[in-house]
Amino acid sequence: MARLYAATGDSFARLDQAGEAWTVEVSLPGSGAQCLAVDPGDPDTVFVGHREGGVGRSVDGGRSWIDRELIKRRAGANPNAVSDRRSRSNDG
Repeated sequence: MARLYAATGDSFARLDQAGEAWTVEVSLPGSGAQCLAVDPGDPDTVFVGHREGGVGRSVDGGRSWIDRELIKRRAGANPNAVSDRRSRSNDG
């Protein structure tokens, strides 16, 4: 089974292939979802950057989301700076 994720500019879409057919699930309608990143170690963990700021996180392939405003307040998130880099010290 193949899976694709898409940020549409207004929402998030998950597309799953089963045989010859594709199913589409849309979430975060009206959120301004602009960009996304998938955790390379866990394809069910998805991050979405939103036009007005903040980053949403899903651990179930986009079926449910952690409050993007909460993440924005905690991390000072920039929706255009989603990265797979882990926290690293600049000391060396």
